[in-house]
Amino acid sequence: AYVASNLHLYTVPLSIFLKRAREFDFSSNNDHTRSLALVQRVLRIYNKPLVDVINKIVNKKADAVTQTLIARHEENLGVYTPPNDWKLSSCQGDAIILLEEIFMQHRKRLSEMDIIDRWGEKIDILFSGNAV
Repeated sequence: AYVASNLHLYTVPLSIFLKRAREFDFSSNNDHTRSLALVQRVLRIYNKPLVDVINKIVNKKADAVTQTLIARHEENLGVYTPPNDWKLSSCQGDAIILLEEIFMQHRKRLSEMDIIDRWGEKIDILFSGNAV
């Protein structure tokens, strides 16, 4: 019920975030870590159970109580209601572009590093607790 009544707070910001996150700096050492951490924090919210609930709601497969709750919420929002034709899958293209941008910036950063920088990064990862 909480997700249904706040559906637009899950869908609209995600769509905006995926488009704007491409502007983050993934190329410099310090900003890369911060930018990647922010992307991870946002995307961790959208776990499998939440995605299933959102898909169920936007695909109109939710139960009658949930559909009534959504209709009431949209009625309360009035003219400020975001469009109803939004689907979670519509963010897929933006998510793919974002991941490609992160990958390309990371590859570029690695190619510009010399051996000392690479070892320094490995040591930083080891001591920061982010070792794989």
